[in-house]
This record gives sequence, C-alpha cells and structure tokens, in this order.
Amino acid sequence: MTVILYYDLFIVNYHYLFVLFKCVIFEYLCAGLWLGLPACIEEFDELVKQFFQVSGDDRNQFVEKAEQMKEAITDDAVKKERATVYVKAMQKVIENGDSYIGTEIARVEKLSEGKVSEKKKAQLKDRASILTSFQLQMPKKEEL
Repeated sequence: MTVILYYDLFIVNYHYLFVLFKCVIFEYLCAGLWLGLPACIEEFDELVKQFFQVSGDDRNQFVEKAEQMKEAITDDAVKKERATVYVKAMQKVIENGDSYIGTEIARVEKLSEGKVSEKKKAQLKDRASILTSFQLQMPKKEEL
C-alpha cells in the first residue's frame, strides 16, 4: 500500500489534513506499524501513547523518561527541539488537563495564519504535527 503525504497542504487546511492523517494513522495503528506525522519522533510517540494510558501522578514518570530521552539527543539540534515540544506538551497536559492539546492546536493554527517569518512558520508546522500526534493518542470519550 502506498501512502502519499501532502505536507504542504498542512499550512492551507489543517482540518482536512488532520482528518486525512487520522484515517491513515488509524489504518497503521491497527496494523501495528508506526507512521508518524511530519516532525514526529517514533520513540516519543510511543511514550505519548503510554502517557495517555495512565492518569494522575503516574504520568510524571513519562515526563521524566521524555526528559532523559531528550537529553540523550546530542547530534541533531532539530530533533532535540522537537523533543522539547513533546516534553513541554506532556508537562502542560499534567498541569491543565487533556483539553490543553486541543486548545494549543487552535492557538498554533491562529499564530501560523499571522505575519510570522518562514522559520517560525516551519516551527509552528512542526509543533502542530506533534500536538496532532498527541491528540490521536488521547483516549476516545464514549458518547451516550
């Protein structure tokens, strides 16, 4: 099966791309394969999955593990910057609850629509991808 990812569309239409990625990732999660969004790191995505399987103070151990993994990255500054996004997002979820992810995605979308440099747009795009990965790992709420 060939999967084509339209990364440039991410800037134009977050919602469409989110649904597209959600469908593709769902297929791969069911198959047991990892297909990360652009800018995502497989080891950290696995940690996020475990992070959302527990609650309360148990989540702190995953933040500590993420910190250790981030510090172990010495040769790639971009990867280390992305790892920092994972760590900070985990900390904010602990502080503000799971709803932080949706709120932060909306904030990042709004920022990227404003007048920002190309470098900042690339950072925001990376951040949005990582936060979307968090959102995909969050437990689904049962509807009545």
